[in-house]
Amino acid sequence: MKVDGKHFRSIWLDQDGWSVGAIDQRKLPHEFVVARLTTCAEAADAIRSMLVRGAPLIGATAAYGMALAMRDDRSEAGIERAYRTLIATRPTAINLKWALDEMRAALRRLPPSARVDAAYARADDIAEQDIAIKFREAPYSVDMQWLRNSQGAARIDYVAGRFRQSGKELAVVYPAGLLGAFAPNGVKLDIRSPQMLRGRERGIDGFGFKKTLTRIIETCERSKDQSGYSLDFLGVGVLQGRECLVFRRILPDTGRTPSQMAGVESARPASGQSEPEIRDSARWCGDERRAPMLLIYMDREWLVPLGCFEYEDAAGESLIGSFVTTDVELNVGLSDADF
Repeated sequence: MKVDGKHFRSIWLDQDGWSVGAIDQRKLPHEFVVARLTTCAEAADAIRSMLVRGAPLIGATAAYGMALAMRDDRSEAGIERAYRTLIATRPTAINLKWALDEMRAALRRLPPSARVDAAYARADDIAEQDIAIKFREAPYSVDMQWLRNSQGAARIDYVAGRFRQSGKELAVVYPAGLLGAFAPNGVKLDIRSPQMLRGRERGIDGFGFKKTLTRIIETCERSKDQSGYSLDFLGVGVLQGRECLVFRRILPDTGRTPSQMAGVESARPASGQSEPEIRDSARWCGDERRAPMLLIYMDREWLVPLGCFEYEDAAGESLIGSFVTTDVELNVGLSDADF
C-alpha cells in the first residue's frame, strides 16, 4: 500500500536489520499504525490478536517469528519451542503451518551458527510472494502464475468449460518445485475440491471485478427489506492513487460477530484430504454473515471495485479484513494463447 506517496509492504524487516515492522490491520483504513515485533512471543500475539490478517500475511508473520526466536536460542529445542508457540495461534491455518514447516525444515539442515541469517533470508522470501494474474471475462478465464515463493502450485490455469469430468469444472494445476518435474503438463483438479478451495468460500470461478461487485449487490438486495440495512454514498476518496467513489453498506446485526465466527471451521474434508483453514478474513467481502459494515472503493473512471474494508461493528472501529487491487491494466487484448 502507499502512504504519503511511499510504498509499504504489510510486513517487513526493519532498518535495524533484525526487528520486524507490520501494519496494524485493525486500524485500517482510518489510521496507519506500524507495530514493531522484537520477539517470537510478540509475533505470536500479532497473529492471535488479528493485528495481522489474511492467510499469506499470517504465514509471513510466523516465519519472521521463527527468525526472531533464533536470535535468542538457535538450538534444536529453540526451533521446536518457537514452532509450537506460533502454530498454537491458529492450529488449522494452512498458510501458517506451511510457513512454519518451511522454516523448521530449512533451519534443521544447518549448524546453529548459520541459523539466524538463514532464518531471516527464508522469512524474507516467504513475505515476498508475487503472483501475476491474467483475467478474461468471456470466455471466463483465469491464469495465476507465481513469480516468487509459490506454495504448492507454480501456476493455475482455468477456462470455464474447457475441462469437465462427471459434471465438474476442472482447472490445470502446475506443481511447484520437484513435483513439477513429474507433472510438466500439470494435473487437473475439481475447482470446488478442498485442495483448490483450501477452506475458502470463493474459488477460482469467483475471480474478477464483475463477480465481486455482483456479490456485493446481491447481498444488498437480499437485505434491503430488513430493519437496520443501509447503503450510503460517502463521497470521493483516493485508494492506491486512484480517485474512487466510496460507499458504506451497513447490514442488520446477525447476532454473531465475525470474531466469534473466526473460530468456526468449515466442514472437515474426507480422509486423506488436507485440513481446512479457519475461516476469517479470507472470506468474501459482501457476505452478510460476517461484516456488519463494509466500505467499498469504486474506481471513478473504471467503475470497478478496487478495495473493500470490512468491520465487525457498524461504527467502523474494528477492522476484520480487507482487500486492495493494485497495478491494474484493463483491455489488454488477451487471447486463448494466454490461457
